[in-house]
Amino acid sequence: MKGMVALTGLEAMSNGIQFVIDEDFSLVKWGKQKLPKFNKIWAFYSGKSGIGRMVQTSFLFYGGITTFFLTYFSIRFNVFDGTLGRTLVGNLASIGFSIYPGGTLLYWAYQLLAVLLLAGASMTALQDAQATEWRDVSIGEIPEIIVYATHAALSLVR
Repeated sequence: MKGMVALTGLEAMSNGIQFVIDEDFSLVKWGKQKLPKFNKIWAFYSGKSGIGRMVQTSFLFYGGITTFFLTYFSIRFNVFDGTLGRTLVGNLASIGFSIYPGGTLLYWAYQLLAVLLLAGASMTALQDAQATEWRDVSIGEIPEIIVYATHAALSLVR
């Protein structure tokens, strides 16, 4: 679930970079004033491409940290994919929620929330794809007929 949301956010950021304000965000402004010896870092993260790099960097660190904790807890509790027909994350959630009264209800609420968030991320990715197709048509990169064909194929899938 978290990986799909992160990939959707990265895709939206990379395709929408032309709509980002071309100025430094507050951390870079602060860093340039207070810590000028790290000028190469501030130059790397400045401007609208720097904002995109910061988004990508934060997703990489977030993904790395959550993957580390997931691996640590799965080894700690001897939980591996396929146990009890659940995924690795499902097993860890089940173990974590089972210590509370009504933990089974919390576990299923978590599963429902995961499905809803993933569906929302998928819809966001689809809307992003449609928007970038129309942008590519307007700047002349692809012919308009491709957009109509893609939308017709997507409507068959829905």
